[in-house]
Amino acid sequence: MKVESLSYRLLGGAISGFFLFTLHARNLAQLKEADVMIIDFTTVKKLRLVYRLSLAEMAALLGVSESHLWRVEKGERPINETMRQRCVEELKLSPPKLERLLDMYQDTLLPGK
Repeated sequence: MKVESLSYRLLGGAISGFFLFTLHARNLAQLKEADVMIIDFTTVKKLRLVYRLSLAEMAALLGVSESHLWRVEKGERPINETMRQRCVEELKLSPPKLERLLDMYQDTLLPGK
């Protein structure tokens, strides 16, 4: 599938601060569920932990203050489009890579967590 661009679509309603990243192909009918990345506050924290980055390192990577990132990870502040875009760009995320990283996170949890 040839990818033309990366676009963002805000999901409305009760899910505030939630963006859906979709890769647009020449033929939109070719899009599959695997072509979608959801990056919310829990995903950002999981990525930080998988990459073994400190709060300060991840904040610098995303171009925000450490306290702002802490509030985002706690769900007290919404993650904005710029942070999502920087996360995708800096970590070179694709839908399959994000899925593998989140699987790695799940595999490292202690039983019962």
